[in-house]
Amino acid sequence: MNNKSILKPGRSTNCCRSISRFTAILLVILVFMYYTIKTGNANAQETNDITLQNNTEKNAVQTSSYQYGLGSVSKMFTTVAVMKLVDKGMLDLDTPLTYYIPEFHMADERYKQITPKMLLNHSSGIMGTTLHNAFLQGHADTSYHDGFLEQLRKQRLKADPGEYSVYCNDGFTLAEILIERVSGMSFSDFIHLEISEPLGLSSTLTPRDGLDETILAPTYFNNHTVPYVNCQLLASGGIYGTSEDLCKFSQVFMKDSSFNILSKESLDLIAYPWYQENQIGVSTGDSQVGYGLGWDSVDAYPYNLYGIKALSKGGDVKGYHSNLTVLPEQNLSIAITSSGGSSSYNQQAAQDIILEVLKEEGLINEIKDIKVKAENQVDIAPLPAEMKQYEGYYLSQNMLKVEFDTKGTLLLKPIGTNYDTVQEYVYTKSGEFVSTKGYYMGTMGELLSNADGNKGQTRFSFRKESNGKIYILGTTYESTNGLGEMALTMPLAEKIEPNIISKTIQKAWESKTDHKYYLVKEAYNSRAYLESPIISFKLLEELPGYVTRSNGKSNFEISRIIAANTAEYDLDIPLMLGRDLYNYNFYPSDKIEYVAVESNNYAEEAVVKSSEEILNPSGALTLEKVILDENQAAWYEISPNDASAIIKIETPVTGAYYVYDKENNCIASSLYEEESPLIMLPSEGHIVFAGYQGDIFQVSRE
Repeated sequence: MNNKSILKPGRSTNCCRSISRFTAILLVILVFMYYTIKTGNANAQETNDITLQNNTEKNAVQTSSYQYGLGSVSKMFTTVAVMKLVDKGMLDLDTPLTYYIPEFHMADERYKQITPKMLLNHSSGIMGTTLHNAFLQGHADTSYHDGFLEQLRKQRLKADPGEYSVYCNDGFTLAEILIERVSGMSFSDFIHLEISEPLGLSSTLTPRDGLDETILAPTYFNNHTVPYVNCQLLASGGIYGTSEDLCKFSQVFMKDSSFNILSKESLDLIAYPWYQENQIGVSTGDSQVGYGLGWDSVDAYPYNLYGIKALSKGGDVKGYHSNLTVLPEQNLSIAITSSGGSSSYNQQAAQDIILEVLKEEGLINEIKDIKVKAENQVDIAPLPAEMKQYEGYYLSQNMLKVEFDTKGTLLLKPIGTNYDTVQEYVYTKSGEFVSTKGYYMGTMGELLSNADGNKGQTRFSFRKESNGKIYILGTTYESTNGLGEMALTMPLAEKIEPNIISKTIQKAWESKTDHKYYLVKEAYNSRAYLESPIISFKLLEELPGYVTRSNGKSNFEISRIIAANTAEYDLDIPLMLGRDLYNYNFYPSDKIEYVAVESNNYAEEAVVKSSEEILNPSGALTLEKVILDENQAAWYEISPNDASAIIKIETPVTGAYYVYDKENNCIASSLYEEESPLIMLPSEGHIVFAGYQGDIFQVSRE
């Protein structure tokens, strides 16, 4: 389900042009629908909704009144709020954050150098995203906000503050607290007073305003309708609204806007390319990632090809997706919100629409051909001998191995995954490597190829930076089923070396890989129970001293072992692929081993009981109730005797149950809105009862 709005303040539009634009949007929607359905991202109940508006004549075509989670587009509201305080003389961007928030502390003395500006341009050095109770299905309280500073007390920094920009949600949650401390108001109240009311944003709300679930776009998980995602990272991703409101909001950044929300000085700072001041990994090229203050890009591709400055921000938050693109000099903006697909697809669809409008208005002469080609004609050159020094292992969101064959072809292969395809790249006269067989690297560092309507191309080289580390840097172009083209220029991976550990530490980690760990101490309606409730760890055989986490379907965070109970995800990669680094810390409690994956907690399988403790084959109850302890979760493994048994569960108001098959897929839950009162237990599966300590679940066998 998506909603699209396009707005041009200060420009007139006649009827014919309005119809033409509306037709263009419809054509893009057809492509968008085709892609989401083909990839399984759309649900059968989803529809496509359009809002087309011209601000001058108040012409509008609106087919939806749904609200959507704006995800990280919320960061732009936060940025405007902070800069509003700057304009009022109440806040200085370069004063240490501790001046405004004295209770802000971290387990790393460098935190004292963090400034408000660093929060907004992603250069604070903070690890990434604190996840404990961050994404809740439906009901929520203020515990995430209230406990956030305490969570940061336990964390280290991954880089010197100001050294380089790398995407960081926690920086904007800190900005939320900063706004509250300086203004003396709640974040929600400040947004309403200083932004929503002056701009007339009647549909822009946060969970603190009491969202009306009847007008929120439906969201889905595994083809089940679930309550809306209540994002507790308000300033980072927790604002809800419509595409029409987003376009009204975009007037803040327009050249000819009649709304003086911010000073010209503040607007210039927001649109300044702060990412170019990084101390490592700076590279020029076409890209849709180049941070200003809040913006993902302040010189977004492909508009740079036409000499047009474009500002862009995308957002994804567990079922909701959005993109806001603004062309300030042309007084043009477009917003797309959806409950299917992704912000990248929204951005690509927006690109197609904007280019058509620019051509129709005579602002560009033609729409340039996309740069992606299925087959690349390149000028192949002999491989220089010095390239051999770059062989080895590289890490980003995935681990890769680089080696050269006898013909000088670069071989790129993934490590620690089930994906075993080896990509081939040739050396070219430009000093870059490129594939002639349709291989490319995706936006999250994954290895992809031209297939199923997708086209891509990656050109990369190696560089040793001032910090002494070697990086793969390159530009990736990608087109998805005929939608507009994505481009990213950034560091793609960092070279790492084997991590030699003692036999004692090796043995300690080998024992951990024999166990599974189960989510505990999490809110009963946490999204984590749907996505990653059971995890395990695996040592990388090919590269000593590294461990990866798995949820049974995918591997995450290849981390460096530093002690018998600790592994750290160490990366110095600017922009995107060095984001969200999570450490593993194992700790004992009451003879049970727990592991904290940054802020989420898991308990070893000793906490798991047999379902026979609740039910027996005769049908009589062994226990009338399940009572939760301090773990806030009671886990049961479904015994062979209980496989295919039909049970009924009476759930407390502040509780939920989740049933998993043997692959850890959640096949039944009290959160599923169409759930039957009777549940068939799967073979070799699990069931967890989650809630608060003392909550009681009544279980019966039918």
